Amino acid sequence: QSAAFLLKEMGKLAVPYAPDLIPLLEKGESMDIRLTAAEVLGKMGELSAPHALELIPLLKKDEKWNIRLTATQVLGEMGELAASHASKLIPLLKKDESSEIRKAAVNALGKMGELAAPHAAELIPLLKKGENRSIRHAAVAALGKMGELPADYAPSLIPLLKELNFSHSGATVLKNMGGSV
Repeated sequence: QSAAFLLKEMGKLAVPYAPDLIPLLEKGESMDIRLTAAEVLGKMGELSAPHALELIPLLKKDEKWNIRLTATQVLGEMGELAASHASKLIPLLKKDESSEIRKAAVNALGKMGELAAPHAAELIPLLKKGENRSIRHAAVAALGKMGELPADYAPSLIPLLKELNFSHSGATVLKNMGGSV
């Protein structure tokens, strides 16, 4: 465990050791070791993206919430290079009981940028009344990072942005959506 902690402190310098971390993500390991291994991958950012696939099993409902949260955050840190796995975050948006995990999934999609735009429609329901306010804010920001493709959603966004009083961030989102707004 102390070796994993040292790797975590090394950040991107630990990239050569990333393959050694993958077995530590498996269920047979202690939760602390699994969390630390995932966090080390997160500290590597986009450089750990070749190992994104190994994080997908950690998103499953039978995992502890902190394992799901960390795996979701790490996929976000991998950014656009993990965008091929964006669809695996959608069940977390819709079904996870933890608002923290749902928000992390929204943030991860936002960090994946335009490559996550095919999933923009999944964010629209998160803007509605009754949803956690921080998730609503995160959804607005994520949509703004997805570029021109979500411009089709602008008409449904404008009333929601007014209701949420997102004057500055809402204007930024609409601006980032492109010229078709």
